Amino acid sequence: MTPEPLVPRYGDRSLCEILGAITGEVASGAMADLTAALSGARSTVLVVADGLGAEQLEAYAHLAPQLHGGQLEPATSVAPSTTAAALTSLTTQATPGEHGIIGYRMRMGNDILQTLRWSINAADATEQCRPELVQPFEPRLTRDGTPATYVGKAQYALGGFTRAHLRGATYDGIKNPEELVDHVVAATQHVPLVIAYHDAIDHVAHADGLGEGYFAEIARLEAMVEQLRLQLSDDVAIVVVADHGQIDVGAREIQIPPAAMPMISFMSGEGRFRWLHAVVGEQRALRALLAEALADTCWVWTRREAIALGLFGPDVSVDVEERLGDVCIVPFVDAFVLDPTEPQEARMRGRHGSLTRAEMLVPVIVR
Repeated sequence: MTPEPLVPRYGDRSLCEILGAITGEVASGAMADLTAALSGARSTVLVVADGLGAEQLEAYAHLAPQLHGGQLEPATSVAPSTTAAALTSLTTQATPGEHGIIGYRMRMGNDILQTLRWSINAADATEQCRPELVQPFEPRLTRDGTPATYVGKAQYALGGFTRAHLRGATYDGIKNPEELVDHVVAATQHVPLVIAYHDAIDHVAHADGLGEGYFAEIARLEAMVEQLRLQLSDDVAIVVVADHGQIDVGAREIQIPPAAMPMISFMSGEGRFRWLHAVVGEQRALRALLAEALADTCWVWTRREAIALGLFGPDVSVDVEERLGDVCIVPFVDAFVLDPTEPQEARMRGRHGSLTRAEMLVPVIVR
């Protein structure tokens, strides 16, 4: 039996509402428990733990008892449940259909833009695809009129994706994770909103799956947040969220039927939310063939069907719609769909991007 996809709760309890609840800008009723939990705090530290989903935190609660104990009701990630789309929704408070960072690899004219590295064919694309034009929504990264301080890896400070989703913030670059606590504590002396990005959990999951290395990084996150709690004054709140969850797919690949390949011009997206760009005139036949062949493993939708489901928000601009493919394959089993032009993707064990609970539910924690 085909499960129901977990559609993002835009406007109610998704990543789009987190910063609004922290700064007091969110619509009435949305994330009310987070707003209430932060009442009286003079400033807030938002820790973004890349790749730690609510279901994983529940399963491994013994590794992070303080984080587990500080949970509010989980929120949803966005669609696709992937870092580029999710972080941009977090900082702009806009849906992917509005801000346009619609996935890890997305169509831009005749090219495919890799959004995290902001590259096309492995070459820098910041001139060809200006981040401020590709993503025109100004990030809402101020509180009480003061720009937020963002603590993250120094190597990303000037990157295209940083320009797309963090412009307006003060970027405080660190060279190693051990510096994060000191930099965050120092920043709270001057600004009312500090955002700290921690990517170790996601990195080890991609490389090695949800094994010993993953468990160790959850425990390290727990220790880091507790260090922050000890060093910060009581009137500084700590909020911990994630951009998406994670599953361990190992080497389990879903094969596209050979009969479908001549109908496909090229692919974009990622292994857990794969877009197929059809040969002209073949969209309907491609969708029908795949829906039957992959019924036991994947949701298969045309672009119009995916938009109508509300996956990318209530509004999808014409420019953003053109970045999507014609048919998407979204696995609901623990497997991935490979793009033959990106064979290195096959090396990843831990993955995300789909609409399963394990990938879509993210924790909302107050410490």
